Amino acid sequence: LGKTEFSGDRDAAGAARRLHYQTDLKRKQDFDRSSGDYDTFLASCGIGAKVLRPASDMLPRIQDIVERTNQLNTSTNRYDRKQLEALLASNQHDCFLIECSDRYGSYGYAGFLVVGKSGDEATLLDCMFSCRIQGKRIDEAIVRRLVNAYYSAGFKTFKARYKRSERNTPAARMLANAGFASPREDDALLALNAPAPLSEIPFIRVDMVHVAPTSPL
Repeated sequence: LGKTEFSGDRDAAGAARRLHYQTDLKRKQDFDRSSGDYDTFLASCGIGAKVLRPASDMLPRIQDIVERTNQLNTSTNRYDRKQLEALLASNQHDCFLIECSDRYGSYGYAGFLVVGKSGDEATLLDCMFSCRIQGKRIDEAIVRRLVNAYYSAGFKTFKARYKRSERNTPAARMLANAGFASPREDDALLALNAPAPLSEIPFIRVDMVHVAPTSPL
């Protein structure tokens, strides 16, 4: 890129960060003025999420999520472009890109998940979300919906891999809130605490956009 092009990209990124900060400040101010609890406030926000199967032209955005996510990264994995291309092409993996919005505006593409499949067993291998959605229960709502979707497709078990890091305690907390056992080891496969279907969060709309899991082999 030339200097002018690079400067334009940097300016656009800075403008996006400023807009996100201003929007988040408006949410916080509205919550401070509200009289209900936090979930009641979230219900008033009109939160919606789309679960999409990413095409190859989405690889730059996925790579951005993978490289930047720390606190909400259950596996701590870092994939390069070739590894992401292989995951998207694999019959043993389902990849999902998450787009989110609420009445304050769009979060854009804010999450990337990978589910591994072996026979009638499914495993959430990667669950990565941008800090922009942290604390809004969007990640929890999406995981719950995915678990139910895989059981509906005929899978018998659904586990989640969690690999502890210095910064991803919020990811472990999210998995526990979504119904998985708390990790007792630094690298663990977590089972569900209760049989599916899991209860879903009623005030967060999660749309599965042509992404029904394939039936187990």
